[in-house]
Amino acid sequence: MYPDICRPLYGLHPSNVTEDYKIQLEAIFAAAAVDKRIVGIGEIGLDLHWDDKFRAEQIDAFEWQINYAIEHNLPMSIHVRDAFADMYDVFSKFDGKKLVGSLHCFSGNAEDAKRCVEQYPNLMFGINELGWGLGNSMYTVILGYTQNSVEFLAAYAVTGNLGRLFLVVCF
Repeated sequence: MYPDICRPLYGLHPSNVTEDYKIQLEAIFAAAAVDKRIVGIGEIGLDLHWDDKFRAEQIDAFEWQINYAIEHNLPMSIHVRDAFADMYDVFSKFDGKKLVGSLHCFSGNAEDAKRCVEQYPNLMFGINELGWGLGNSMYTVILGYTQNSVEFLAAYAVTGNLGRLFLVVCF
């Protein structure tokens, strides 16, 4: 709709991973290969919040997509929910400096944030309303300990019955 403004990411969201994920990935990679507007791979990752029925498939799909991103020098938008241990296992198979992009809607705790800052210097943090309940210690780690960019995504702060929308701020 706005080809000069909006640019695509290609990826298989973890919530959409099923038994036919390899066929889906082949189609996604084929489309990405011919689209000159592509700016990244995403939203990819692991989401075990609702169930873990396709956990093994999510892990494999995540690895395939990370490989594609690294091979094509593309940043990633990474979604991880209730799966940080698995994320670290997947990340351990790659050079941490080659993992580039955003941990979109970061939902980890302060320990996760510190570990990500130390081991994955080219990943920034996306923090939305889910993250606000995690406490100030995580933000202290992210903002005080790193030069990584921080992406605040439409985070809501509620005061009484009034909600305030914080616009996207990247620094």
